Amino acid sequence: NTERYIRIMVKAGADMVEIGIPFSDPTAEGPVIQEASTRALSTGVKINDIFDMVRRLRTGDDAVTIPLVFMTYLNP
Repeated sequence: NTERYIRIMVKAGADMVEIGIPFSDPTAEGPVIQEASTRALSTGVKINDIFDMVRRLRTGDDAVTIPLVFMTYLNP
């Protein structure tokens, strides 16, 4: 899952991690990001689930301290 992969990236020396917030119509994105959004949304992921994950990552003895940056999308 994403939380586990973020912890692996941190242990491997990542300076920051970008977390994509899935969007239903990411037309300006490439096929990989579009598919990732579609897959995440099909599993029922909501924005509050992502915020909850970040809260878990930021707390405890093994708290992630590197920057976590959200990739969001707007399609007006």
